[in-house]
Amino acid sequence: MVVAKGTVVMSALLDTLRAWAGRLRTWLDGPNTLAHCPNDDWDFAPYFTDGKCPLDGWRPAGHVPTPMARRIDWFWPLAGATTAVSIVMAVLVVMAYNH
Repeated sequence: MVVAKGTVVMSALLDTLRAWAGRLRTWLDGPNTLAHCPNDDWDFAPYFTDGKCPLDGWRPAGHVPTPMARRIDWFWPLAGATTAVSIVMAVLVVMAYNH
């Protein structure tokens, strides 16, 4: 069987790209781990429920990371974005008025 040159490099690049895509998917979607609450026989994803059972508040052992969107206090980024948009709009109004 004849193999083209450079396939080892491409395979390594594809493996790296797949690993990076998997880490990105986990970062965006969260880990796919389920916990089982013994009190109410319920399976749940602690990542999306603040690390506790949504029915009775039971917490599984171990650390459960919180989603990225929950770790950020969104007030200041949104206040900054609103201020930036307001400044851009004010500049556009002044430019249109003086034109």
